[in-house]
Amino acid sequence: MSRRPWLRLVATLALVTPGALALSVPAADALTIPASDYQQVSLASGGSELGEAMSLAVMPNRSVIHTARDGTVRVTDAAGNTKVAAKLNVYTHDEEGLQGVAVDPGFASNRYVWLYYSPRLSTPSGDAPASGTQSQFDQWKGHLNLSRFTLK
Repeated sequence: MSRRPWLRLVATLALVTPGALALSVPAADALTIPASDYQQVSLASGGSELGEAMSLAVMPNRSVIHTARDGTVRVTDAAGNTKVAAKLNVYTHDEEGLQGVAVDPGFASNRYVWLYYSPRLSTPSGDAPASGTQSQFDQWKGHLNLSRFTLK
């Protein structure tokens, strides 16, 4: 008997078994939390306080650090006071720009925040053409950095 049919059978079982097992496990009942148990608190609103909002992180003192695609980093304290904490020079073509923020686990002692962003590049202004060669499109190609900053 050839070994090939056995290999096919084993490969098929390896692919089908996890899906079959997942279908046979009942879903856990979700806990229903009444809307009255939530509290909505608006800390910042509008373009001057948010920009084109991209991400946020809550700091140990309950302040919120939030980012805008144009490179603006804002901090809103628990009382709702918003201030610009930093402004990065970012590349904002297509979906580039300041994308994300995270507060370092040791923030209380080191004041580190991590930002995910596209640095400014020497690219043509405006949008890429609707058609062209790969080398023409590459002129607009950005990249993303993950960098650590100290919040003062």
